[in-house]
Amino acid sequence: MKRIHVRYKQIRRFFLLLGLVIIAAYVAFVLYRYWDHWLLLSNPQKAIENFEQQFRSENLFNFFVLTVLTSLTAAIPFLSSSVLSVFNGVVFGPWIGVLMNTIGNILGHFFLIQIMSRVDLTERDSKFNHHLERLSQIKNPYLALTLGYMIPFIPSFLADYMVLDTKIPWHRWLPCLTLGVIPTSILYAFGGHAIIAGNMKQLILIVLLALILLAIYKRFEKKKG
Repeated sequence: MKRIHVRYKQIRRFFLLLGLVIIAAYVAFVLYRYWDHWLLLSNPQKAIENFEQQFRSENLFNFFVLTVLTSLTAAIPFLSSSVLSVFNGVVFGPWIGVLMNTIGNILGHFFLIQIMSRVDLTERDSKFNHHLERLSQIKNPYLALTLGYMIPFIPSFLADYMVLDTKIPWHRWLPCLTLGVIPTSILYAFGGHAIIAGNMKQLILIVLLALILLAIYKRFEKKKG
């Protein structure tokens, strides 16, 4: 199959547009479904609160939509999925939130790799090349992939690029991705739930996990600096 020559900025814009379309479609669906109910409300503020309540309710439809949106933000190069990942924990609780974040990240990166396998990047900026060079300096490619997905300060898009560049098989890529995204999935889901619930013990554990990830990143930077 002939590969298409594109810039990575074009890929980023494509996913941004796709995410906006899905969000708009979801909002339109909720408005249509509850339109008659909202027309009876004389207080506009109450209508807004009802809409927010619907979006934050625990149901299968919201589970699906939020997981898909999480996968899209995970797939968009150099865009963080942290906001949605925290929101998943707020709406569905920490454990289901972790599941949604993990599934969303796996689907997002799988989708991006499928697209990247059919295109050639014609332009890459200096920051892209800098991060890619640092990851490629790690002798063990599987460790490099795991760190690329795990550390929030490293764009995970680079790990996807390495998968294609080094031709790592899927049965070895998937464990690296899963191990890489689980810590941040826990961090965001439990963090969002702990903030809403006011659980200080969970907040302390979340801060410790964040510090551990930061220490790993600093050691990585120092070793390769």
